[in-house]
Amino acid sequence: VKAGALLAELDAPELMLDLARARGELAKSKADVARAGAELAKSQADIARTQAEIALAKAQAHKAEAELHAAKAVAARAQAELPKAQAELNVAKLDFDRMTEGRRKAPDLVVPAQVDAAKARLDTATAQIGVLKAAAQAAAAEAEAASARRAGTEASIKAAQAQAEAARASHEAARAVVGAFEAAVEVAQAAMQRTSTLADFTRLTAPFGGIITARLVDVGAFIPA
Repeated sequence: VKAGALLAELDAPELMLDLARARGELAKSKADVARAGAELAKSQADIARTQAEIALAKAQAHKAEAELHAAKAVAARAQAELPKAQAELNVAKLDFDRMTEGRRKAPDLVVPAQVDAAKARLDTATAQIGVLKAAAQAAAAEAEAASARRAGTEASIKAAQAQAEAARASHEAARAVVGAFEAAVEVAQAAMQRTSTLADFTRLTAPFGGIITARLVDVGAFIPA
């Protein structure tokens, strides 16, 4: 025989069962690590997603704030112009009334064109104040809507921040689970290595090359430890 050739193999079913069990535990531990790693990656993605949602909500909040200020400015400008428009309307009404009365009392002195011109100024002033009132009302409504949008975005920010905190907590928990399963893999690898080393002792090999001159055991014989 040559050195290293197999001479005999001891049957140790309990040891083989332990080896199979150790291999199964190692495979299970590796699967646990893979599953925990997937959960860790998911929690990391959740953190990134919630951070993006927070950034979007803050941008929307800034936009709503700008829209609110703009709507308030339009409403204030319209309100500021109303007194002047009302004064012009009052003047136009007085002028129209004066022209109408003058035409009635002295038709030779007040011609129809003067009455028509006064009526046109009255109509223009009336339309102008109507436009300003409508603009003020529209701006006030837009301000209320912008205020509601701002409140909604602030609520979205708080909700996204809460989700981000939960995602970070889940990430830390997943990291701890991965560490525990990785430690379990190391334990399982050590157990399998030990059992595999013991299983190697069931194979008897030639320590050196030579010729076998006698066989002292037969197949099925019990070998004392």
